[in-house]
Amino acid sequence: MERIKALYQRLFCHDKWVIGIGAMDYATLIEQGKITPPTSWLKGGFAQYIADPFIFKYKNDYYLFYELFHYIAGDAQIIVSRLRKENDQWIMEKGQLILDEPFHQSYPYIFEEKGEIYCIPEQSEANCVKLYQATDFPLKWKMKSVLIADFPVVDPTLFQHQGQWWLLATKGGGQQDSHLYAWHADSFEGPWTPHQHNPIKEGFGQTRPAGPPFMLKSDLYRPVQGFKKRYGDGLLIYKIEELTPSSFKEKLVLDLKPFKSYPYGLHHLSINSGIAVFDAKGYASVFEVIIKFIGIVLRRLRKN
Repeated sequence: MERIKALYQRLFCHDKWVIGIGAMDYATLIEQGKITPPTSWLKGGFAQYIADPFIFKYKNDYYLFYELFHYIAGDAQIIVSRLRKENDQWIMEKGQLILDEPFHQSYPYIFEEKGEIYCIPEQSEANCVKLYQATDFPLKWKMKSVLIADFPVVDPTLFQHQGQWWLLATKGGGQQDSHLYAWHADSFEGPWTPHQHNPIKEGFGQTRPAGPPFMLKSDLYRPVQGFKKRYGDGLLIYKIEELTPSSFKEKLVLDLKPFKSYPYGLHHLSINSGIAVFDAKGYASVFEVIIKFIGIVLRRLRKN
């Protein structure tokens, strides 16, 4: 029976991520020990899904930056949509492509520094971390510099802590879910120095960043992708107890479970100005699975 179940899941249970949105702040998250149920679920179209949401408030409007994955192409793009609220429901306006690169892109980490808005998306296939600057927010961006070169950085996560800038990420090519790496710098533009003990943490399903770190009082927390039975099946919150160029220590404080409406996964969290966004996993329809397999076959034929 277990073999039949495993075969069925392999053939027909393919990821179909959606994005939840609702009112919550980080203090509430830590206090209640769970994510407040969303008021709205945002979904992609047929044979695609949306994931890795980052929410950003700009001039009283909320913008959602996210990964749009296409089953047929087998890769993803970075999209932005303005959000509006109607009758207590959040509506996602038509998405616009913001970064047109010839490789898979995800995890559009958005941040603001000295009045300028930047993005460091995951582009591990490019073997580096690129810093993009908004020239006409939210649609126009320019590549400003390369922060980390010659390293397949997965889910780059940048923040300040005790007067230094830090960049945490995992490594593509087999270590994306098990090895955590760190770099530090005096400026977010670098130059970036690898941590003395890279990788600073090893542990399957305990390392990969899952959204922006956050401060509560004097404590620093970071969301982490859980991985127990299947990819992205939970969201962990760690408290960073020690982070210096030569040391790192953190402890688990929350183990967040998926929602009943989407019970198969939860692996990302972003909160801005009292609005939380996160992704949740369902499964694709049989027709979408067929489209996905066609895409895989077509890509292999092109390689040959």
